[in-house]
Amino acid sequence: MTRNILVTGGAGFIGSHVVEAYLAAGDDVTVLDDLSTGKREHVPPGAKFVQADVRSPAARELVAKGAFTLLNHHAAQMDVRRSVADPLFDAEVNVLGFLNLLEGARLGDVQRVVFASSGGTVYGETARAARRVGPEAARLAVWHRQARLGVLSRDLFPVVRPRARGAAL
Repeated sequence: MTRNILVTGGAGFIGSHVVEAYLAAGDDVTVLDDLSTGKREHVPPGAKFVQADVRSPAARELVAKGAFTLLNHHAAQMDVRRSVADPLFDAEVNVLGFLNLLEGARLGDVQRVVFASSGGTVYGETARAARRVGPEAARLAVWHRQARLGVLSRDLFPVVRPRARGAAL
């Protein structure tokens, strides 16, 4: 059965590989990316491409009206130096942008949301590291209950492969 999937950040390193896997499985894939760090040439042939910011009304409308069965969210402001220098911008993209997409998913009856995260942002540094902490877990719990979305958080750890920024592979 062919699924209609939206991958945010699909022009980036990890997102573009996710798009390839969905296409190889026979799914219809749309990529949403603002190209702030991703590259248009990383979007695999066969995927539709929409250039927009995850915080924008256009992104929310795409999710709401795109008839997607799954939203796989990889778009993020991931520069640690920028997050320290400008935490409000970081929160706008990573928190408000995600909430914007979740609202579109709720309006569009998206069945499942997969949220790419990082162990550094959702796990504490204590012996209780396996217990979820922070705003990501809280947002997912609220949306899971209120919007009845199937939500799955995937923690991504450092990897280096082709298409990674600065990779010599």
